[in-house]
Amino acid sequence: MAIATFSFVAAALLVASAGAMTDNSATVLSKAMKTMVASDFVYEPLVKNSDVNSSLSQPRMVEQWKALEGQGIAQSYFKLGACSLRPPHVHQFAAGLLYVISASNLSVGFVTNNGTAVTNYISTGASTLFPQGLIHYQQNLGCNTATYTISYNSENPGTQVVVPALSKLPVFGASLGLDANSSKSAMSSVPAAPFVDSSDPLCVARCKLSGPVPAAAVGGR
Repeated sequence: MAIATFSFVAAALLVASAGAMTDNSATVLSKAMKTMVASDFVYEPLVKNSDVNSSLSQPRMVEQWKALEGQGIAQSYFKLGACSLRPPHVHQFAAGLLYVISASNLSVGFVTNNGTAVTNYISTGASTLFPQGLIHYQQNLGCNTATYTISYNSENPGTQVVVPALSKLPVFGASLGLDANSSKSAMSSVPAAPFVDSSDPLCVARCKLSGPVPAAAVGGR
C-alpha cells in the first residue's frame, strides 16, 4: 500500500512539474507573439548570393529572427563551394542536425570526448548529427557547390571556430611544439574567413579549379 501511495504521489509531482514547465514556456511564447504579425513567422535573408561557386552562411538564430524566442530551436543555411571547407568549430549550447539539400561528396566529421574521430561522406538527401560541444567540420569534396541546412536544439547555439580561437592564446605555439618564429608564422597564416577555399589539393586537381573561390560574408535577415 505504501509503495502504491508513493508511486501515485511521484506521478502526481511529475505531472505537476511538467505542467509548470509548459505554463512557463507558454508565457514566454505569449509575450513574444503579442507584437508579431504574420510575416514575422517567415525568414527572408537580406543577403542573397548569386555566385554559384562561392561559399555562404545564412544563420536563422533568435538574433536574426525574433519569432524563435522561447522556441528552443534555430537553423542555418550553407552553400559550400567546390573543394571548400567549413573549418573545425564547436557549438557550445546545441547539437546540430545537418540535412543535405544538394551534394555529391560532402565530408563531415567530429571528434568524440575520448579522442575518436568520426568521419562520413554523404550526399543529397542524407542527414548527419553533430553532438553538442564536440569539434566538427564540413568539407565539400565534390566539383559542384554543396547546399545544406543545420538545425539546432537551441535558439542560440553559439559558434566558436577552433584554430582562430586557439591562436589568440599565448600558449598557441607551445601547444604545437613550435619555436617563437614558427609560432608567429603559423598565427599569421590562420584564415580569418569563415570558409577555407581550395582546401584539398586532390579535389582542386580533379575539379580543375584555377584559383581560390571567394567566400561570402555571413548573411542576415
